[in-house]
Formats: sequence, structure tokens, C-alpha cells
Amino acid sequence: MWLELVQPAAERTPLTIFCKSAAIHHICFEVGDIEKEVGSPQLIVQRVRGFGDSKIAFAYPKEFGKVLVEFVENPPY
Repeated sequence: MWLELVQPAAERTPLTIFCKSAAIHHICFEVGDIEKEVGSPQLIVQRVRGFGDSKIAFAYPKEFGKVLVEFVENPPY
């Protein structure tokens, strides 16, 4: 298990606003094949390149009890 601590890079960002009102920003699951695991277009907000060669996708919070869910393939750790 990995714990990531985040800090907003500016005073007025979505993360800044969120950190003032909630405790958990998101939860992340490592997957072997991100295209296979998160292929449902209703759930995906965006797919992006992560650190190194990792692939990252986020799912809509409303689909997961108001928690932002991240999926990562090939994490750098």
C-alpha cells in the first residue's frame, strides 16, 4: 500500500477547495491492463500519461460513492 500526500500548487485550485472540505481526495487501484479494466466510457473522465511509462485514468466520483477513483497501469514504484 502506498500513501500519497498532496499539496495544492496555488491558492485557488480545485484541489485547494477540496482539501478545505474533505479528508479523502481519491483512491487508486493498480491494474494490469488499463484499457481492459476501465473500458466503460461512462466511468472515464480522462486518460493521461503518468510518471514514467504509467497510464492513468480517473472515474467519475458519483459512480463510486462520491470518491474520485484512479486506475494506474505500470506505476513507477
